[in-house]
Amino acid sequence: MAIALLSPVVKPDAGSFAKAFARYSEAAREAADIAGSYERTVIERECEAYIMDRANALGVACVSANAVFRWSEEGFWYPWECSLGCEYSPALANLIESELGIPAERQHWEDA
Repeated sequence: MAIALLSPVVKPDAGSFAKAFARYSEAAREAADIAGSYERTVIERECEAYIMDRANALGVACVSANAVFRWSEEGFWYPWECSLGCEYSPALANLIESELGIPAERQHWEDA
């Protein structure tokens, strides 16, 4: 009964609701962008560590690895290219292509 009596007084304003919803939607988009960026960074760092581990296992003196990922249409991050701070190694190049899917033309080798 109290709700019925107060409802005309506490009538929600559609304009205020629309503005509040727009602010919430923008904040949610920003949070999703930040989370996606963080996720990409973590995956790239893990991939770089993997490349360094594989280089070490192959006896390649690699001082750095930098991986770049892209977002697929299917909704996941995938390795796109990499830069390596070491002398070119055919074995490591083949491993990067076969295990990570980064073809030779997107592998950049720089003598350290």
